[in-house]
Amino acid sequence: MINRPFNLNFNINNLARFVLLILTSLIAVMIGFSLVIYPIPSLLLLSLILSMIGLRYKSSQKTELIEKADPYIDNFIDNYFKINSMHINETHPFSKSISSLQYLLKKKNIKLKKDLLLPLLFEKLILRFIESNLDYSFRSSIADIPEEKINSLHYIFDKLQIKVNKRELYKKAKVAYLKRREEDFNNFFLENNPSLADNPTVQEWSKAYVDTFENNTKYINFLEKLAFSKNTPLKNKELEAQIESEIEKITIKRNAIKVYQAMASQKISFSLLEIGDVDKMSSKEFERFLKLLFEKRGYNVKHIGGSGNQGADLILKKFNVKTVVQAKKYKNTLNNTAIQGVVAAKGFYNCKRMIVVTNSSFTLSAKELAKSNNIELWDRKRLKEALKYTPIYLHELD
Repeated sequence: MINRPFNLNFNINNLARFVLLILTSLIAVMIGFSLVIYPIPSLLLLSLILSMIGLRYKSSQKTELIEKADPYIDNFIDNYFKINSMHINETHPFSKSISSLQYLLKKKNIKLKKDLLLPLLFEKLILRFIESNLDYSFRSSIADIPEEKINSLHYIFDKLQIKVNKRELYKKAKVAYLKRREEDFNNFFLENNPSLADNPTVQEWSKAYVDTFENNTKYINFLEKLAFSKNTPLKNKELEAQIESEIEKITIKRNAIKVYQAMASQKISFSLLEIGDVDKMSSKEFERFLKLLFEKRGYNVKHIGGSGNQGADLILKKFNVKTVVQAKKYKNTLNNTAIQGVVAAKGFYNCKRMIVVTNSSFTLSAKELAKSNNIELWDRKRLKEALKYTPIYLHELD
């Protein structure tokens, strides 16, 4: 007879079932006693608990059905626009076409009633309107929807025989627009800061923000909402104060490095570069100055410049994101030419972002073209601000 060693391993599934059986039995006994001693209150409480469980189950089922239906709804809208793309001035009862969508979903074992399907289609149409007609980038300075756009959307819905009040339409579009901007920020920020995936602290959020946006505090509201959604406990204005503290630390550190270098090299001149010094530069000097500026701001910089540069003077890289920069040392106001040049350079150098930097200013037309192409513009004011937070000493340009 073979002696087998005693096996200490437990079957976890069986153990879990056993514990669940005991708990269920205890609850059943407690409910039984309650029904005997306090029958009416116990029945009411039991009914309430069962109703809540039922509602939760229904809600989860509905969410699952909507997720399954999502690609079919997108495809239905695509096909609808293909068929009716040139006939908006004619009336097209959108709701009548839904029967075919319901039939298709039913074949896929996705049973959605018309009163649930219509709001889903309504939301999808609004989202398509936002993504195709509005600048929803979180960097956009526009936080509202132009009235003429809402009027056009209301006209389209009227032709589709989708009944909606204009004011209600604006409210729903505004909510969807703001949500899309937040999503744009979240995607960009989390993509560039993968370390934030595991329960980050307030300090980690603020450091990542300053590493990404440096001294630009315009997007703190987006960050606060993102941090809150990731269950980071925030006190009033805590994140904002932490970011400002982080910016101050970096500014002091950068200044200290330059002071130390000057002490070590025993340079007599510690004069800071000012915007007036930039005005005296040649175009080549301006490019070299910007190379140093972006390097100090944590970018890996490649200086291209020269003729045949396809519209690029610098290529920046940070967080695996490539940015093309066109430098324009100029006396007059810049027109569309610089904007068109950097758009061409983006494709040629396979960059994700675009920046045009000048010591001057931009025409209104140039600003509008830049906005429509999601180009970041650095004018004289922005350049002065950059020099304030990223100081450069005159001797560093020698």
